[in-house]
Amino acid sequence: MSITVVESKDVNIITMLNETVQNLHYEKYPEYFKAYNYENIRKAIEELLAQDNWYSYIAYDDKMPVGYIIFYVKEYKENPFRYSYKGIHIDQLSVIKEYQKGGIGSLLMKKAEDKGKAEKVSQLELTYWEKNTEAKDFYRKKGFKEGMHFVIKQKI
Repeated sequence: MSITVVESKDVNIITMLNETVQNLHYEKYPEYFKAYNYENIRKAIEELLAQDNWYSYIAYDDKMPVGYIIFYVKEYKENPFRYSYKGIHIDQLSVIKEYQKGGIGSLLMKKAEDKGKAEKVSQLELTYWEKNTEAKDFYRKKGFKEGMHFVIKQKI
């Protein structure tokens, strides 16, 4: 296995790779997430990546795409409630099942960290769903700590 990671906004490849994470979310949270639909996902990813502050990297095993990461640089302006800071928000990270637990997610995260250093951000941030224990374990191993809780009350 010879993995390379390249910056790319190839919407077709990213859309194809999105199927793994989209279906994971759909299986765990069908009340929130739709089943994977190539055309709908393709359009949404195209719109995200058209923005100047959005970036994506694709991991390849030889010439076969096996994972991707999408993130954006966000500047939080100072206001009466908080100080300003600049961060990278990781929006999506996915590795196809056959390649999970092989270090590809770590390589993709490293690209986001490298971009963060180049952009002089103070932190990387992301969200994941509670039932996605694979993501929870992965991000903890990468040094992420909980910084905020998003809670919901249903059936009101």
